[in-house]
Amino acid sequence: MGASPPRWGPGQGSWGRDSWERRGNNKVWNQRPRRWDGAPLPPDTDPGRREAGRGGAGGIPFLLVPGYCVSRLLGLLPLRYVPRENPAADKDTWLKVSLPWLPFCLAMAVCSAYATYYQTDEFRKVVIKTSTDLSNYVYEVPMLLNTVIALLCTWYSLVSARSMAVSWRTAHTTLAELDALNRSPPSTSRHCRPLESWAFFLLVWFNMGMGVVAHLMYTYTKETKMEWYVTAAIMAVRLVPLAIESQYLLSCLLLQRAYRSITICFRNMSRGFFPSDQPESLMDGPLDGRKVAWGAGQGQKDHQKDHQKTGPPGPSRHALLSRLRVLHQRVFQQVEDLTEYFGPQLLCKLVQTRIQLITDAFALVGAVQSQVPGDAVKLPFWAIEVCFLAYRLFVVVYRSEKVLQQDQVLMQLVCLVDPSSWDHASTQQLQLFRRQVRALRAELHTCSMFTLNYDLLLAVAATTTTYLVVLVQFQPKSSAPPT
Repeated sequence: MGASPPRWGPGQGSWGRDSWERRGNNKVWNQRPRRWDGAPLPPDTDPGRREAGRGGAGGIPFLLVPGYCVSRLLGLLPLRYVPRENPAADKDTWLKVSLPWLPFCLAMAVCSAYATYYQTDEFRKVVIKTSTDLSNYVYEVPMLLNTVIALLCTWYSLVSARSMAVSWRTAHTTLAELDALNRSPPSTSRHCRPLESWAFFLLVWFNMGMGVVAHLMYTYTKETKMEWYVTAAIMAVRLVPLAIESQYLLSCLLLQRAYRSITICFRNMSRGFFPSDQPESLMDGPLDGRKVAWGAGQGQKDHQKDHQKTGPPGPSRHALLSRLRVLHQRVFQQVEDLTEYFGPQLLCKLVQTRIQLITDAFALVGAVQSQVPGDAVKLPFWAIEVCFLAYRLFVVVYRSEKVLQQDQVLMQLVCLVDPSSWDHASTQQLQLFRRQVRALRAELHTCSMFTLNYDLLLAVAATTTTYLVVLVQFQPKSSAPPT
C-alpha cells in the first residue's frame, strides 16, 4: 500500500474520517484539514502557534499589552493567572480585599470627588458668568450631583475590580477550550485579528492621551497656577474612569470572540466538518467540496448515522452539543459577572458623562460668547471635551451592540438547523441547546449595560442641544456704552 497513512483522531485532526482504503484517491479526503470558511488549520507542531499561558489560560492581544499594564497598575486586572482546573479556588486567597487596598480605594474616591467638584466649581466661577436671568442652580445642581456620582462610582469600581479578575481569567479559559474544540489558533493570541487588536490599542491610548492633553490645556489656560495635589486629583479623576472603560471594552471583546467561537463550532458541525448529515441545512446553500470534509460516501448523497461511520472513534454529535451547552452557559456566566461588576458603575458613569457633557457645552457657549480675550483661548479645550465625552459614550454603546449582534447570529443559526436525519440523542441535545440560547438571550437583553442602544446617544444629543438653546437665550447681552 506504500507509505503508512497519517493518523486522524480527536487529537490529530478531523473526526469521523473514513479508512485509508475506502478513501482511495478522493482529493476531498486527502486535503489538509480546513475550517468552515476554507482557511487551513495549522498543525499541532506549528512553532508559530502561541500556546496558552500559565494555568492554561490564553494571553491577550499583543498590541493591548500597554493598556493592559496601565490597568494592571491601577489594580483593575488580575496580578496572576487563575488555575484552569478550579478557577474559583483563588477567590479566598489572593482576591480577598486586603487592608492596604481599602484605604487606596477610599483615597482614589475622595480624589475623584474633589477633582470633580473643583473642576465644576471652576467652570461656574471662571468660564460661566453668573447671570441674573438664569438661576445659578442650573450650574450648582449638576456640580453637586456629579461630585456624588464620582465618589460612589470610583469607590465601587475599585473595590469590585479585584473580584472581576476571577471572571476575567475564567472567560479566557472558556475561550481557550472553544478554540481547542474548533481546532483553531487561540483567539487571544497576538496572531488573531491584528486589525481589531490595533484598533483597540489606538482606542486605549487615544483615551489616555486625550485625558492628558485636555488636562494640560486646562492648566495652561488658567490665570493662576494650580497646586500639585489639585493636578494629581484632576489626573486621577480623568485616568481612572478611562482605565475602567478600557477594561469593560476588553471584556466585551472577549465575550464577542467567545460567542463567535460557539457560532463557528456549531456551524462546522452543521456543515459536515464534524460528524454531521446536514451540510446544506443552512440558508447559504450547498458548499464547495474543497471546503468541507464530507461524510462517508464521498459526498452528501449517501448519509449515515454517527454510529455507522467508520474510522477512529471521535465524539458523537450529541456529545459535542452537550459540550457546547456547557461552554455557552459558562460564557453567559461571564456576562452576568460583567454586569454585576460593571453594570452599576457603568450606568453611573453614563449619567455622569451626560451631566459633564451638558456642563462642558455650557462652558463652550460661554467661551464663544465671552468678550474677554483670555476666555477665547479656552474654546479649543471645551470643544475637545464635548467631542471626547460623546466619543467615549458612543464606543461603549457600540461594543455592547457588537455582543448582541453575535448572540443574534447564534440564535438564527441554531433555529435554522434541520435535525430530521439526526439520531434521537442529538435531536434532544439540539432542542435543549435551542431552549438555552433563547432563555439566555432574553436574559442578555435585560442586563443593565446591554440595554444601551443608539437611542441613548440621540437622547443625549437632543438634551444637550436643548440646554444650549436655553443657555444662549438666557445669556446676558453685552450692552454698548452710551455715546
